[in-house]
Amino acid sequence: MRMVSVYRRGKDALKGRLRRWLQGGTTSSRIFRPGIGFATELAARLPWIGAHFGRWAGLIRAVQGEHHRAVLLYREAIDGGLDRYPSLHYDLGNSLLKTGDGKQAEVSFRRAMGLASKECWPVHGLVQSLLQQGEPIRLVDELLKVAESLPEREIVQLPFPTYLGPQVFQDAGLSGRLERFVAKHPDAIHAVMLLAQVESLRSNAEAASRLFRSAGRLWYAQDGVVDVEGESASPRFMILGQAKAGTSALFQYLSMHPSMVAPLTKEPHYWSSNYHLGSQWYRSQFPCLLHDPELFTGEGSVTSLVHPEAPARVAQDLPHAKFIVLLRDPVARSYSYYWMYRRLKIESNSFEDAIAEELRRYRVAPTVTLEGWNVDVDKGYLVESCALPFLRRWLEYFPPEQFLILRNEQMKRDLPGTLRQVCRFLGVREYVPGVLERHNEGRYDPMKTETKEMLTDWFAPHQKELEEFMKSTWGC
Repeated sequence: MRMVSVYRRGKDALKGRLRRWLQGGTTSSRIFRPGIGFATELAARLPWIGAHFGRWAGLIRAVQGEHHRAVLLYREAIDGGLDRYPSLHYDLGNSLLKTGDGKQAEVSFRRAMGLASKECWPVHGLVQSLLQQGEPIRLVDELLKVAESLPEREIVQLPFPTYLGPQVFQDAGLSGRLERFVAKHPDAIHAVMLLAQVESLRSNAEAASRLFRSAGRLWYAQDGVVDVEGESASPRFMILGQAKAGTSALFQYLSMHPSMVAPLTKEPHYWSSNYHLGSQWYRSQFPCLLHDPELFTGEGSVTSLVHPEAPARVAQDLPHAKFIVLLRDPVARSYSYYWMYRRLKIESNSFEDAIAEELRRYRVAPTVTLEGWNVDVDKGYLVESCALPFLRRWLEYFPPEQFLILRNEQMKRDLPGTLRQVCRFLGVREYVPGVLERHNEGRYDPMKTETKEMLTDWFAPHQKELEEFMKSTWGC
């Protein structure tokens, strides 16, 4: 039995290395991957062992972004005798997610969970499938149920999405269950952080800070890079926005920098909606970096760009911070923002109905002032796509040198170059991660042609003035 166990561990380690190599961005991987993919697809036709080759062929197709083909290969491998391989069902679920089929992905992830019933890694896929289906409440409910059958070492790793605080806060029964869960499992980091978000929404700043610090001691102690006690560091940078312009992806890439230590919460929204909770609440979400001057941290609250009081607040408390702003085509950004609200069950109207009030209030896209707009009430699909009024307001408090303005299209076209530019702006060593995957991509039906044409005309004066403003202020 001992020899069998050693063999299995060795085989799993070898498969893991092969998988990482195939998914990696090394030169050898890029060169040999197509040929290996072709050979494994041919070998998939062989009797007895063909299903194993088909599985690897599916993985290669997935790495190449050909997820529809990957789904077919994975399913053939399952039908060919590999139905009891949980990682195969997980890979199938991931490719189904990429094709936009969240419901079938959920089926695959549940099969993986059933086959690996004492491990929590398949649950990550279930989380993504339920989020894609717009089921945040069911997601938290499922995680609490899953915990009942897992050993403690797996329970503490359950991936509770911390940004679902508002949804849990609104469900008294669910928030009560979460409190009891955290009381029973105080080392479940993500659950602790989710409860901290709920306490923040209850305006219980002291309780929320205590939970954040507890989570921080657990989180930062894992890598041994930072101190778990002491005064929290100030963020060196803030990604101000725009929302749905690639800010989450940029923040994740920056978090891979060897000297970057991410906060517990990417978007604390302190300078906009949570300023009343106080500086101790804000600081409780950042690491202590006093022992190493090379380390730095930052945050990415995209509500800071559009909140009318945020610039003055930041100027008072963090006058030397650096600011990154990502801009995106306003028509595309508006539509993407709308679909985010649809997925979170906040919006139920059609896009045309949802933007009707903004179109009635503003004849053309605003460029200077935002009279009649309330950031705390209005969803701002269109208004928040108008970067110019917000940039003008921030420049009343900070010089242009403290800003780096990027374009979403630029990041898509030349991601490595964009990351190097950001590093130079922040004054840190240039670093580009070895594997650059796209993050936080949304999938939704295309906008109606007539709506797109109408909005293009509506935004046109703003875009013209924005380009002139950018050239005169930043020379770009």
